[in-house]
Amino acid sequence: MACIGAQLQWTITLESFPTRHNFRCTKQDLVFCLEMSGVTVSGTVSDTGGTKIADVSGTLASSARAGFDFVRIEFRWPPADVIMIGMMFTQGRPTFHGRYVTMPAVELAGDPLTVPVGPDTGDTGTGTGQTT
Repeated sequence: MACIGAQLQWTITLESFPTRHNFRCTKQDLVFCLEMSGVTVSGTVSDTGGTKIADVSGTLASSARAGFDFVRIEFRWPPADVIMIGMMFTQGRPTFHGRYVTMPAVELAGDPLTVPVGPDTGDTGTGTGQTT
C-alpha cells in the first residue's frame, strides 16, 4: 500500500497483553498513512493487505527536547474505538513508541464499518513502528 501526497507511511505493530477478561495475546501489523499539519494528524489505517480499516485523526505536540514529538491517534476498529498515544522520534529514521487502549465503540447513525478482525474492548498493549 502506498500513501499519497505528503502523507507519511508508518507500519506499526500492535501487541496486546492478556487481561482478566481476555487471556490471549495478539500481534497485528497496521499501515498508517498520516499527514501532519501543525498540531493536526489525519489519514487512514489499513491492514498489511491494503484493506482500509478506518480514517484516523489526532494531534501532534512538540517536545521541549529536540528529537521527538508526542502523538495521539484515534480510530474505530470494530467492535472498538482505539486510542494510541506515544512518542515519535524524529532523528534518523523516524520511529514511534507508544501504548494503546480500546473501548466500546459509540455507534453513530448509519451502518458501522465491518472489518473481519478487530481488538476486543478493554484490550491494551504497545505499538512500535517506523516509516516504511
